Amino acid sequence: MVIERNGKQCTCGRKGCLEMYASATALMNQACELTEKNPNTLLYKMTGGILSDIDGKTIFEAAKKGDVSANEVVDRYLADLGIGIANIINIFRPEIIILGGRVTAQKKYLTDQLQKHVDKMCFGGVHGEIYARLAREYDVAGYRNLALNVYDQHQIKDGYPHAAANVETRGETVFAAQNAIDGVVVNCHGEWPYQSWGIDRKEDAKIKIEFGRLVEIDRIVLYTRADFPHDNWWKSVNFTFSDESELEMELEKSALPHEIEFPAKRVSWLEMNHMVKSEELSPFPALTQIEVSGREIKQ
Repeated sequence: MVIERNGKQCTCGRKGCLEMYASATALMNQACELTEKNPNTLLYKMTGGILSDIDGKTIFEAAKKGDVSANEVVDRYLADLGIGIANIINIFRPEIIILGGRVTAQKKYLTDQLQKHVDKMCFGGVHGEIYARLAREYDVAGYRNLALNVYDQHQIKDGYPHAAANVETRGETVFAAQNAIDGVVVNCHGEWPYQSWGIDRKEDAKIKIEFGRLVEIDRIVLYTRADFPHDNWWKSVNFTFSDESELEMELEKSALPHEIEFPAKRVSWLEMNHMVKSEELSPFPALTQIEVSGREIKQ
């Protein structure tokens, strides 16, 4: 992927490729060039002037300690990496982008800064829903959100996962059941990207997630809408599963995700029902997102 026209010569034969700006090698090369020109830097002192000893870990350590040159190199590196990631997101809208390599050892220091660069360039700008986080152990193990489907629609009955509900506020798309599995966890309300599943004040509201196959699940996360005091909240909800089992989940008034884990079960669908609203005056509890985590079952 070219990110700079007529840029640095790449080994592939083209010029300006992402690899020449956003790889570990590129990071070290840029640091060496800058350090050689300016020996009065912390990075120079940390390596004793031996440029071949400069590596990604040393560069980030110097940046964290306030070295101006190291911070310049890191910021340029993350800006270029952000361009590449944003290009991929804007074209393909992938479910997830996984970063590997030794640079990921920087963890939150890396993701927090990279997030800022990506936000500036993704479709939707500050209203976009892209966010960065560190991979958890279950991400690496193939454990994922089995309810996610950014393409789900009312009229698609044989595409899965599929969300359907017995009520949607005023029949408006910003309150459709499909919003609860589109991956957007911004739990405010209004126009995109603040859509949610609205229950139109119905006490018997329920939403069903069909997986279209047998899957193994053991974790549910709910993002309830939290635009208080406009919104209300549920004190508890119930889940009914295709294996005829049920599970009650206690909730609290919070903008944070609500999570429950349980012994693994094999199901083809689940339904959220019997939502108990708090005694607060607002009549508007709503669901922003439901994540159902687990693994595929090998056939």
